[in-house]
Amino acid sequence: LFLMTSAIILLLVFIVTSLTSMRQIQPIREMVQATRAYAAGNFDVRMQDAERGDEIGELAAGFNNMADSLAETERQRRDFIANISHELKTPMTSIIGYADLLRSQNMSEDETNEAANYIFSEGKRLESLSLKLLDLLVVKNQETILTPTDPALAVRNVINVMKPELAKEHITLKSSCRKGCCMMDIDLFQSLIINIIDNARKAIDDNGLIHVAGTVRDDNYVIIIKDNGRGMPPEEITRISEAFYRIDKSRSRAQGGAGLGLAICSKIAEIHQAKIKYKSAVGRGTVVTITLPNIKEAAHHE
Repeated sequence: LFLMTSAIILLLVFIVTSLTSMRQIQPIREMVQATRAYAAGNFDVRMQDAERGDEIGELAAGFNNMADSLAETERQRRDFIANISHELKTPMTSIIGYADLLRSQNMSEDETNEAANYIFSEGKRLESLSLKLLDLLVVKNQETILTPTDPALAVRNVINVMKPELAKEHITLKSSCRKGCCMMDIDLFQSLIINIIDNARKAIDDNGLIHVAGTVRDDNYVIIIKDNGRGMPPEEITRISEAFYRIDKSRSRAQGGAGLGLAICSKIAEIHQAKIKYKSAVGRGTVVTITLPNIKEAAHHE
């Protein structure tokens, strides 16, 4: 009886231990399978134990978050490749088509001028796209040296350059910036300001106003760029910093935009440990807030 009881107890212990081990090992097996799926490019796999309140649950939740991040990165990569292919193909098709007409057809002077104008405009668009892509590549890969600089100086330089050009489009550009001191590459940061102002320009139809204000707030230097343009719906704001993303594709293309300006701005902001926040409403314009770490507050205003 003693031996039989001991055998039964040992058997029960073995069964319970085996079941417990299997319960503990199964999530690990699922994670191994998920890792293999991610390596193969399948980011749809999710862990089922994320709701558990133990370490396995935390690990499963971490795997699911990683899968979400990888899936979003892969979507952006595919969109980037598809968009750049489209952006290159469209002007190249036009250039080749009109060039073929010029060399193979007897055309009138007006028709020849029209074809030449199309070739010129599409060539300029290709040039703009290639320069923007180069900017994006350089910003991503260059080693940047940041030095103490007054952000108001960067804004003033941009205003002086862009104000006459915007005036030709009946757009008023105003600024009011307090002195500050931030660690920055002034050329890169000016490129950020230029891209945001240019984006505002494209959103304004007529008699527009763009105002740039800078002040020190809570140990940060805050630059606010506000326009009275067309604005955008809230659901668009989360994607406007993606490369090649454009809200109004036909209008942006006609204005020479490639949808890379705000992607470059995000990279420049990242280099400067700055944050960019967009607030917009359809028909009421857009407000862009850039927050930079400030290392010294100046006592007077520009």
